[in-house]
Amino acid sequence: MTPSAAPPATTAPVPPHPYAGNGAAVAVEQEIFDAYGCECPLDDPVFLAGALERAVLSVHATVVDRVVHHFVPHGVTVVLVLAESHAVLSTWPEHGYANVAIFLCNPEMPPARVWAKLRTELRPAHTVVHLLRHEIGPAPAAAAA
Repeated sequence: MTPSAAPPATTAPVPPHPYAGNGAAVAVEQEIFDAYGCECPLDDPVFLAGALERAVLSVHATVVDRVVHHFVPHGVTVVLVLAESHAVLSTWPEHGYANVAIFLCNPEMPPARVWAKLRTELRPAHTVVHLLRHEIGPAPAAAAA
């Protein structure tokens, strides 16, 4: 009996970045969402990983790797490494709370659109949004001084 072949890799090939090499700074947003009173299975790693992946794929992001950790006694963290940066979902089921951080370095992929999709699956009663703006490229003039 011969050993079976290893399963094919599940990571997607990384497309070239649309802004690579042109020297111009790109303004992008990172958004962090505090989701309170979620009406979904916050302790189900399969559900949560699928929900986050469906959300990032809805803006055509490319998943290159994923890590899912189920904590004991409860809680889940899902990390998706994207060709465009990353998305992270962490839950505290005992509080009905989820924290989601989405950073996409392609301005044509707004984190708010990813959240809009994910929100339909987490079903929070209340959300607080934290917005961080980044310039990717040469240091801004104020920072260079």
